[in-house]
Amino acid sequence: MATAHDEKAELLHSYFSEIMGTEVSRESTMNLDSLNLAQYDLYALNAPFSEQEVWAVVKELAADQALMG
Repeated sequence: MATAHDEKAELLHSYFSEIMGTEVSRESTMNLDSLNLAQYDLYALNAPFSEQEVWAVVKELAADQALMG
C-alpha cells in the first residue's frame, strides 16, 4: 500500500501507462444519433486568436497581475 506522495504518483503513473492505448472490446454501444442532440459547427474553435482578441484579454487583466508564460 502506498502512503507517500511519490509512491502514489508512481502507482498512478504505472497504472495509466499500462492502460493508455489499450483497445477494449465493448459488449454494447450507444447510437448517439438516436439521442437527437443539437449539432454545432465547431470549426471556428481551431481558428487562431486575432490580435484584437488578445488585446481585449490583456486589457481586462488586473494591473497588478503577473503574466505567466
